[in-house]
Amino acid sequence: MKKTTAFFTFSTFGLALAACTSDPADEGAEETATDANGEGASDGGHFIMAMPADAVTLDPHQITDVPSHIVTLNLYENLLMFDENMELEPVLAESYEQIDELTWEFQLREGIEFHDGAAFNAEAVVTNFDRFLDPDTASPRANLFGPVDEVEAVDEYTVHISTDEPFAPLLQHLAHGSAGILSPEAIANAEETPIATNPVGTGPFELEEWDLNNEIVLANFQDYWGEPAILDQVSLRVVPEQGTRMAMMEQGEAHFMQQIEPANVARMEALDNMDVVSQEGFGMITSGLIMK
Repeated sequence: MKKTTAFFTFSTFGLALAACTSDPADEGAEETATDANGEGASDGGHFIMAMPADAVTLDPHQITDVPSHIVTLNLYENLLMFDENMELEPVLAESYEQIDELTWEFQLREGIEFHDGAAFNAEAVVTNFDRFLDPDTASPRANLFGPVDEVEAVDEYTVHISTDEPFAPLLQHLAHGSAGILSPEAIANAEETPIATNPVGTGPFELEEWDLNNEIVLANFQDYWGEPAILDQVSLRVVPEQGTRMAMMEQGEAHFMQQIEPANVARMEALDNMDVVSQEGFGMITSGLIMK
């Protein structure tokens, strides 16, 4: 089975089933997998995921639900993020070190732009933390950074984060999905253009369309700073009934199905093009189907 995370990131799940199809990573752009509508895919193809619930918000500073995180992990990036082995790795930060017991220094990557063309730099990081920790923002995740005393732009690409007491979990909390970095221009225009429905990050995908309670469509961000996403487009279709999601998988109308009850695994696994995929999570037990 080809690793889906090579081109699209899902929230950590416990058990999944996978359905086999060609992987765009192994074939030319004109010979990728047939898409879930039965049409030949090209230029990376169109990936369709059936999920039981819609996102609540695409503003990372306000997220408390799994469906929203599944979407925004592909739109935003953090200073640090967890890799597939749950080890911290620098992402928007190029490197980091502890200056003293209360201060961490982060050297930022240069030349990165947000989806709206705004520059990623130290001031953008400061703007994000100012918003995240502002009581008026009322972020339900603000407690992740309760001990943070100051976030300072030392120069254009250097940031100091200081706490008012030694705070060992700081690095891990910086990798939390709610700490995704927003465009400072999007923050400035948030009253007129709400971030909840108009996300602007630095991730490999950008929002193309959100048909509330029906479908979220993400498009490949062509100016992404890192390794580009293989897929051209991703559709996350809201299908509350598990039986309907299973039927979509059986009929080739979806490549991935989120959440399946253990009692139904054997039925789907019996199909020639399905595999079980399991992955450890942090206290979150969900399941799904994925086409391979």
